Amino acid sequence: MTFRAHNATPPEGMEEEAFPLMRSMADDAPAIYLANVLNGGAVDGIQKNVAFEIPAELGGNAR
Repeated sequence: MTFRAHNATPPEGMEEEAFPLMRSMADDAPAIYLANVLNGGAVDGIQKNVAFEIPAELGGNAR
């Protein structure tokens, strides 16, 4: 089975998150979004490959 971009359907709700982020990046206007971030050893006692969902400033010249 072959899929093309024009007939692929994103997971439900993804467009609600992706479009504002893309707009923030295009308009150089950082905003707070929920982001999945790997632990990578930052939190002791939790495996490095575990992801956390945290608020993060994304887009534009975010720090």
